[in-house]
Amino acid sequence: MSASVSTQIKYPKYPEDIENEQNVIEELKKLTPLPLKLKGFALNHNVLQLKQLGAEEEAEIEKINSAAQKNFQQHIGNINDVINGTRKPTDEELKQLEEYLTEEEKGKKDELLNSLKPIPEYWSTVLNNDLNLKHLINENDSAALKHLTKCEYKFSEDAATPHNFTITMTFTPNDYFENDVLSVTLHMKEPRDITKTEGTEIKWKEGKDTTKKSVSKKQKNKKTGQTRTVTKEEDVPSFFNLFKSNVAVDEEKELDEEEEAQQEQILDQMDQGYALIEELIPFSLEYFLGIRKEFGGEDDEDFDDEDMEDDDDEEEDEKPAKGKGKKATPGAAGGEAGKQECKQQ
Repeated sequence: MSASVSTQIKYPKYPEDIENEQNVIEELKKLTPLPLKLKGFALNHNVLQLKQLGAEEEAEIEKINSAAQKNFQQHIGNINDVINGTRKPTDEELKQLEEYLTEEEKGKKDELLNSLKPIPEYWSTVLNNDLNLKHLINENDSAALKHLTKCEYKFSEDAATPHNFTITMTFTPNDYFENDVLSVTLHMKEPRDITKTEGTEIKWKEGKDTTKKSVSKKQKNKKTGQTRTVTKEEDVPSFFNLFKSNVAVDEEKELDEEEEAQQEQILDQMDQGYALIEELIPFSLEYFLGIRKEFGGEDDEDFDDEDMEDDDDEEEDEKPAKGKGKKATPGAAGGEAGKQECKQQ
């Protein structure tokens, strides 16, 4: 641990920690007999040292993550450049290529390098090949996503909000919306603890909003007996719900139906956001090639049907809570690895 960090990072720093330490002292003062009080204060001294070391370690992790993010951004930019053919691949990027080319292909290489075109529908193929996200991509989403040319993310550079991250997507002109760029910032109190989202307002073209569907219902007048058809719009699952601005609901209180739907949506946004930065962007080539369907999952084709007992109750108990758990994958700076907390009860 560097001396500079030790002098800059002091525990307690946050109001809740300051209050907690004050409560500890008040309780220690009440301890009897005196030998117990003496030991209590000695214990607290060592516990505070542990907390101080934890604060310093957390600061070091944040510094490492911040430095790593700059490297991530460079390679994310390179990936999108290659996909869109905005520059020639470098010699470094192609250093392994020669051993996989025939003599005829080697003769054509230089000519082809000067006329490379974008890889068609690269990102839409990546997204559709992820089994975890596929259920969010409806038919109209799929058509709109064919115009997606860049998929990028960036973590906050503000030391006060290191876990916030922004996802940005760039599109060619399409029949669905006017925007060239869509972005959403996910505000995270801690990793996997979302507070709100701030997204681009999508300027949908007439009748092309992929997040809604029109539903027609017949209504009958009780007095006259006449009927009329009323059309209204209803929300539907959509990949583009990711870009909606939303606020997390206090789950400690009893939620009404509208609040439950709101909380469900923001948790879906969080899961979708993490899927993009932890899986789809760093492993995009594997998804494009179809060799990676979902992290830690298996295809249905890998299993044969067999007779088995009804385990519905056990399966229900084992279902993970939405939005919990974190994948250990590249690119997830600001994650929980190495982070330690020591809280005195």
